[in-house]
Amino acid sequence: MNKTFRWKFGLILATLLVFAYGIFGIPQSFSGEGLLAAMHKRINLGLDLRGGIHLILQVQVNDAVNADSDRAIERLKDILRDSKITYTDVSKPDPQNAPDRIVLKGVPLDSGSALRTGVADKLPEYDLTSGAENSWTLAMKPNLLSDLKNHAVTKRLRPSVAALTPSA
Repeated sequence: MNKTFRWKFGLILATLLVFAYGIFGIPQSFSGEGLLAAMHKRINLGLDLRGGIHLILQVQVNDAVNADSDRAIERLKDILRDSKITYTDVSKPDPQNAPDRIVLKGVPLDSGSALRTGVADKLPEYDLTSGAENSWTLAMKPNLLSDLKNHAVTKRLRPSVAALTPSA
């Protein structure tokens, strides 16, 4: 029994020494400082263990444009109601790829000037063009669309950058 115990103890000790060598290497001295120096030399802490962070932000600018065009649709409905202009449908035909486009259908021909006036007064950020079959298209002006997208990105990034700035 004693012989079996020594053999198992020797095997366990040899295994521990091999793994300790793999972790620490051969230290220059066997003092506490030498072992600690060998450990710092061989073990590289990851960003998470050093207290850092790596953050990837993805801003969905189309969501901001969709929200703005939804508000524009509500304002357009108010314009139509206040001007007593009848219509059949107000929609965004492609909210994923062109969220800045609004289509107004079924407007009578004699209501075109009242519609132009109302849109020019209350929706100046949109261009109004007439289409086929009594339809009208509102498209956000390109420079304002670009400004809205840039604002969405800077507005989303500003709090995160402030949170990552190290404090003294």
